[in-house]
Amino acid sequence: MRYRVKACGDLATRLRRLFQSLNEDIAVSLLQACHDSETGIHEARKNCKEARALLRLMRPQQGAETFRRHQHFYRFVARQLAGYRDAMVMLNTWQKLQDQWPELQADGFQAVGACLAAQERIDPLSHQGEAFFVKLALQLERERFAATDWNLPSRRGKLMPSLQRIFLKAGKSERIAAISDKIDDFHDFRKRSKDLLYTLRMLRPLLNKQAKPTVRALREMTEIQGLVNDHAVLLEFLAARRADSGLSDQDWSALQQILHRRMNTLQNKAHRKARKLLKPSQSVFIKSLSQP
Repeated sequence: MRYRVKACGDLATRLRRLFQSLNEDIAVSLLQACHDSETGIHEARKNCKEARALLRLMRPQQGAETFRRHQHFYRFVARQLAGYRDAMVMLNTWQKLQDQWPELQADGFQAVGACLAAQERIDPLSHQGEAFFVKLALQLERERFAATDWNLPSRRGKLMPSLQRIFLKAGKSERIAAISDKIDDFHDFRKRSKDLLYTLRMLRPLLNKQAKPTVRALREMTEIQGLVNDHAVLLEFLAARRADSGLSDQDWSALQQILHRRMNTLQNKAHRKARKLLKPSQSVFIKSLSQP
């Protein structure tokens, strides 16, 4: 079960326990994937992102080389699971699009669903067996005590510069994404927003009451950003497999318009929420969370 940072006690000890707990959670999720791929993979990938956010929060105490090594490790674990997760998400996204736009239920689009369903059946277990997940779980088990030797801060104030930096990067990525037509820029905005969400959620017991609604608002925003990413993944997949999808030029053009329209609507909604959350300067933001 996930360890939660407490408001009392030695902060360095609490941070080490949180890092250990995150690794344990990822390992358990990977073992869960042996019999429930969807849930286990989803939880493992989510916890890898949270571990990377915690590493960014503790970055000054690790040193550049240690930080890079651990970031690379959790990115590697998440990428091992990305293909199967994307396949499940694409099929779910397509089915929701069909429910919202009845024109996508026409005969010309039937092969799209079949193509996505075939991709969704590509389960890592069918190719590599349980050993695939067990091996990754054992790697996480070895990582869980890595923070033992880190000179972590004993007071909350030592973490505030890192939190300010995470907030600043989230705001900067939002401004770049708002004027860019590149989905990669929006994806970076999503990643930096998740960093801020996870770090604030981890530190919430150390902050004031304002942290709770801020975390809730960030979670709502990142869920919208996640929907944009789901549609972008689907669009990229279908563009690369036009022949398998069986779409005519006319149907493909219509589908692209629907996907872009949906993505634009969601992106605009995410930016509106972000401007409220990320508008203050980083010093004002931190002060609003730190005051009694």
